[in-house]
Order: sequence, then C-alpha cells, then structure tokens
Amino acid sequence: MQDSSVVRPRRLDRRLCAATIAEVVEGYEGGSSTNLLCERYGLSKGGRLKILQEHGVQMRNQPMTDEEIDWAERLYGEGQSLNAVARQIGKAKGSVWKALRQRGVAMRQ
Repeated sequence: MQDSSVVRPRRLDRRLCAATIAEVVEGYEGGSSTNLLCERYGLSKGGRLKILQEHGVQMRNQPMTDEEIDWAERLYGEGQSLNAVARQIGKAKGSVWKALRQRGVAMRQ
C-alpha cells in the first residue's frame, strides 16, 4: 500500500502539456515575473529554468532588490556562509557577493 501523503515529483513534460509549457515561455518573454510564473503553473525555480533553457529563451538579468540585499546582509552578518545566503535567497553566489561588496559589507575570507 502506498502512502498518499508522500509527494512524488513528476517529470515536467508529463505534468505540463505542450500548450502550458508554451504559455510559460510566452509569459516569461512577455515580461511576467518568474515568481508569478512559478506560482501560476506550480513550478519550482529549477523547473522554470529547465523549461526556459530547453526552449532557448534568453534569460533576463534580475538584479537583487534592496529587500533581498538587506536580507543577505543580515544572514551574512549572522555568520552564514556566502553559499548558504545565496541558496536561501535564491540568487547566485556571485550576485550576492557583488551586492554585499557594493553595500560596503566586509567580506570574510
């Protein structure tokens, strides 16, 4: 007997029809936020990236917001590693490093 409370991930191409995948691509290319697309279609960040990459979509540069930088500064100041901060915020390690340096945060070795 299978436990119905266990969530089992399914492949995106089995979970989403071609028309829905096309809507995700068109939405992104039309300027929809990635968070909105993930919420609307039940996608993870990785799933969204996979769809867009598989369809040759040029990714937009999305700089960190002031709120994200504030959050990163707080987490980093609490002693979390740069990698841990980047994972938590959902940004690349280099983006977090650059934002913190521009903010004047002293970086640890």
